[in-house]
Amino acid sequence: MKQGRILVVEDDESTRLYLATLLTSLGHEVTCAESGEEALARLEETPPPGLVLLDLILPAMSGLDVLDRIRQTRSLPVIVLSTVARLPTIVDAVKRGASDYLTKPFGEEELQLAIRNALEKQSLRDEVKTLRRRLATPGPDEPVCGSPQMLRIRDVARQVADTDAPVLITGESGVGKEVLARFIHAQSGRRAQ
Repeated sequence: MKQGRILVVEDDESTRLYLATLLTSLGHEVTCAESGEEALARLEETPPPGLVLLDLILPAMSGLDVLDRIRQTRSLPVIVLSTVARLPTIVDAVKRGASDYLTKPFGEEELQLAIRNALEKQSLRDEVKTLRRRLATPGPDEPVCGSPQMLRIRDVARQVADTDAPVLITGESGVGKEVLARFIHAQSGRRAQ
């Protein structure tokens, strides 16, 4: 069973082959790149990778430059791999958007944990983005409103919809009492009745 597509960006052939073999054995689909330019080109493939393992020291374009370019166009986790264990370098990589920083040599379990954590965080970010978009876009049964008072009424209506308490809606003729009542019903557990 495939766990997700991972792009391995590593100029050292033996390390690249080791990572590709290990990740494939763990159920991931793996593509590899030897340079930053090749990595950026691989990001345009369909389907794009869901995670990047990025060596810091690459020919021509540094790993940090590749990280910057990825962050400009994509929102995907990047785990930096490097023999450089200096704190300023680690902090710089994380500030630029790296999900994690592993110092070579690293253990298989350490790599698996970093990948799992990065993918879980990305999944949560995607879910939050989807939920925010849904909340910002009114559904077919949701009243369209923009004023702060109506937004508050809509929020209260959502809260009472899940209760068994009776709801009294009052107001002048034409203010949307029936629309609000249909909205509460559509949000409630009795919407099918």
